[in-house]
Parts: sequence; structure tokens; C-alpha cells
Amino acid sequence: EGADPKKDQPVQKLYGRNEGGKSEVEWEFKHIEDPNNPSTKSPKYFYTAESFGCPQVTAGTIEFGAEIDLKCKNAFETIMKKTDYTLENAGNTGKADKNGIIQKKDTIPSERVKFKLKK
Repeated sequence: EGADPKKDQPVQKLYGRNEGGKSEVEWEFKHIEDPNNPSTKSPKYFYTAESFGCPQVTAGTIEFGAEIDLKCKNAFETIMKKTDYTLENAGNTGKADKNGIIQKKDTIPSERVKFKLKK
């Protein structure tokens, strides 16, 4: 986010074959988090497309997210009901449900879940 398509270097360049005035390319983005400097929000990107003789086109912003789907159990396979947790990067807190389930949509990629366990 905040990149300038005319000045900044692209994350990656891909090339497709023009067939009938259309071109298609697939790309899988792999988000690699710096453990010493974790993200506090989801990364945003855009892409540009250009072809010989055609003007450059810039797409809208794409925001990357992740989902968390956990079932909390201890070492003895006992379900950890209503266990307190914190999503470290975003700073959100909550409790696992009565079945020990934590489900969150639209979280930050590489989000870490920290549990507060009772003694």
C-alpha cells in the first residue's frame, strides 16, 4: 500500500501470451512475515498490466487476509472450553467457545494466537 507504480520496483514480473487480444497469468502470493517486525494490519497490493501498443492498466487494491480455525485441547486431549486468547498482531482478545473452538475470518496473515491458561 502506498506504492507508486511508476517509481517503485514490482514484487514480481510475469509474462503472458497474447491470444485473441487477451492474456492470462496466474500468480500465487506467499506472504512471509518478519518475526521481529510483525504486521499489525493485512498487507495491500495492486497490480498493473501492460502490453505492447496498449496503455498501462492499474487494478484496484487487493487486501490479503487469513482465517483461523482452531480446536483447543490440552496434552490429555481435554477440550479447553472458554479459554482466553489474544491475537498478538492485531491485539484482539476473545474466548474459545464451549467446544474449545476459535474461528476468526479476515485476520492478518501469519497472525499468532496467544493463550492465557489457568494454573
